[in-house]
Amino acid sequence: LTPVNRSAGGGNFFIRPGGVFLVENGRAKIVPLPAYKPSPAIRYAVQSGPMLIENGVINWRLKPSASSRKLRNGVGIDKQ
Repeated sequence: LTPVNRSAGGGNFFIRPGGVFLVENGRAKIVPLPAYKPSPAIRYAVQSGPMLIENGVINWRLKPSASSRKLRNGVGIDKQ
């Protein structure tokens, strides 16, 4: 396993908040990077940044005028 990257930097990956999609005790979760804590109960985890939506609110740091026009993938979880 590789520890999550908590450093600062340039580019889209480092726009905060970053997040971690994980499966813990058979349940999928998305947690903001500051809340992520490694655990033996976590079976899978992948870090990504930035989170597009957090607690139902669009990330205000994402600007329509941003220069990056690359296609991205996203993951979401409905209420379980």
